[in-house]
Amino acid sequence: MVSVCVSNGPAQAKRGVPQAVAFAGAALASRLNNRGGAWANWVAPFIGVVSFEVDNFCTTEPVAMPTITLNDVLAVLNPASLGNFTAIEKFKDVILNILWYELCECVSGAQPTPTPVPAQPAGSPDTSGVFGNTGPSLPCAAKENTVFITNSSSFALVLWPTDGNGNNTTFTLPPGVTSIRVHSLVTTQGAGPHVTSYNISMQVGYAAHSTTTHNSVTHTPVGVEYIDDFTLTNTDATGLILEYACNAGNATDKFYGKVEVFCGTTPGGTGIACCPADQYTTGLLLSMLQAVTLIQRQHVPFAYVPGHTHPSLSGNGEFSVQGILGLLIELASVPGRAGELAGHPETIYSVGWVNVGTADGWLTKHVVEHSPMLVLDVPGTVTRVGYSLPSDVSATITELVREA
Repeated sequence: MVSVCVSNGPAQAKRGVPQAVAFAGAALASRLNNRGGAWANWVAPFIGVVSFEVDNFCTTEPVAMPTITLNDVLAVLNPASLGNFTAIEKFKDVILNILWYELCECVSGAQPTPTPVPAQPAGSPDTSGVFGNTGPSLPCAAKENTVFITNSSSFALVLWPTDGNGNNTTFTLPPGVTSIRVHSLVTTQGAGPHVTSYNISMQVGYAAHSTTTHNSVTHTPVGVEYIDDFTLTNTDATGLILEYACNAGNATDKFYGKVEVFCGTTPGGTGIACCPADQYTTGLLLSMLQAVTLIQRQHVPFAYVPGHTHPSLSGNGEFSVQGILGLLIELASVPGRAGELAGHPETIYSVGWVNVGTADGWLTKHVVEHSPMLVLDVPGTVTRVGYSLPSDVSATITELVREA
């Protein structure tokens, strides 16, 4: 019975769904994208392969949609972080929740509304270039300079230094320039006069076309940086001269300018990333990383955390465990008959022992000699813990599990 179905009714696989399925890479990203989670598409390769037997999957509750935090996003991007494994599992739960509503249905009654995908956490880093073929467009060349406005005419000197004869110098352009972005900033300083407005004049020379002059709109300096974008009409530009005209001769202010040239794209647009990552290879490597991380957590852990607690144990018995690193044994009551050996820690005799094992048998027992007492280096294959405690002894055993 499934709680999302009417009257907690049963659920089943939709007609035509295969008995077993596996999803990875782009297939996972498309599920996120189609359910309003396009912001998280980049996580898909980190999740690796998601596979399951559909009938069992559909007859159980949908995996609860988790809350994704900024720390989860940052942890996925940092494989060395302690929260990396847990964060990836949370995003995997998002996928499993999406897949339940895609592959499964209630046997009768109205079908449930899919759970919304978590919104992108505030402050998330820009991941537009992660594992993608595109990213923000970048300039193919740039040049900048700062000059003081000291000439007596209203047309100030060129931004780049002039040659030895006082002629304006040219910024040589790389081949294939299609657009140019100019940054400009006037800073008021000195006794004046001061500039109150200016405009940019840019002369672009071409290999087989006439020189073209591009003029910006008039800017009113307020100590802020202005940006002007120019689209070139031809693709054979060879160089440019950048000048600025201000309304104050003999001004004492300072002018900063920067030119960025773009080849085959536009400022603020999208460009083709160099050598984009292969998502399938990346996914495989990340699956290997997760496997190695699991081995590290189990066999050479940096730490352990307390898991399920089993209180008030006495007599003979056992309980099931999975994936534990060890046990913490604490005696709640010790009879007066128990032998003791003074020291630090104090040694206690005749209060019982514990064993760990699997369905096939038991490993060497651990005699309880201290309280509290640690049992570590438990193999990851252990599935049960047995205890033998005299009737006048009561103990609490806490499972110690690997860090997330």
